[in-house]
Amino acid sequence: MHILSWLAVDGTAAIVEFPGVLYRGGAEQKIRQYLIDNNYIDAVIQLPPDLFFGTTIATCIIVLRKSKRDNATLFIDASAEFTRGGNKNKLLPEHQRKILDAFTAREDVEHFARLVHNEKIAENGYNIAVSSYVEQKDEREEVDIKALNAEIARIVSRQSELRNRIDAIVAELEGEGEESLTQRREGAKGGRNATEETRCEKKGGIHHSIFGGGIPDLCCRHEWRCAKHRDALPG
Repeated sequence: MHILSWLAVDGTAAIVEFPGVLYRGGAEQKIRQYLIDNNYIDAVIQLPPDLFFGTTIATCIIVLRKSKRDNATLFIDASAEFTRGGNKNKLLPEHQRKILDAFTAREDVEHFARLVHNEKIAENGYNIAVSSYVEQKDEREEVDIKALNAEIARIVSRQSELRNRIDAIVAELEGEGEESLTQRREGAKGGRNATEETRCEKKGGIHHSIFGGGIPDLCCRHEWRCAKHRDALPG
């Protein structure tokens, strides 16, 4: 308001502000209402973030003018017009030229500039945030729903196929486990008979292999007999 009071009738003032003053209520809303109703705001320019030292906030420029050609406000979204240099963003000459051309032409540019009548701004609660009037370009990738559903169906089918294979492998492993357990049990039993035969031989007994079921002529001439032939041989 102080700058406006010193502004000449044909003068122009550019004020760098934090974005909160564009939409907050209270006294700031009353000031915006005064400026819009009296047609003093010529343009609002949204700048990129991290331009100034000491803050990374995206600032804006409010352009005031007492002698305007129309009863509208120009909104320019220059938030993407920058190049990263060092640890700060920078407005290069080509960025500045693009902003200046839009400011001078005072015409709508898709996703960049829009001229809004002051009555529309009043209906919006005197909100002069650039994002409320300039639609940003949608950078999201367009998705083909039919192709996506087909891909999901293919993945589900593949998953079911892999699950069936895994179930078959598990069943096979479980079968081999039971067979191995049976073999170990039979091997343990045969091992005991072989031990008895070996002990019998160590004591001097002479007999056929117990696995053949033969009866020896002489077995265990010492104090104990082979368990296989204990009842079949004389003491």
